Amino acid sequence: MITREEQEKPRTKIEYVKVNNFNDKTLASIFSNEDIYYMVSNSHDSNGTRYKQVTTIDELACAVHVYRKVETEIDLEQEQVEEVSQFIADNSNLSSRELTEGLQLMGFLVDVRNQ
Repeated sequence: MITREEQEKPRTKIEYVKVNNFNDKTLASIFSNEDIYYMVSNSHDSNGTRYKQVTTIDELACAVHVYRKVETEIDLEQEQVEEVSQFIADNSNLSSRELTEGLQLMGFLVDVRNQ
């Protein structure tokens, strides 16, 4: 059950965007805490992400690519569309009937008359 607090807090979509124009200003902003940049890590953190904040010059030197974290506010409908899309992508080996049953178990209403 979703609590009132969960319903009221803003929903966000988090993406990591590759920094293409890495220059002296970007380097200065990393170490002045103006901006936060990330690199891909070999392990996942507690949230399941593989991105780790760049905090030292050594980490920066080892990073193949540097990323910015972008949070975009989304509404409930968009969140559900993304959940369904991710479920379908993760289970592409299932038949349409199995996908439909899985979506129904997740609480999404799916019209099964056309199955």
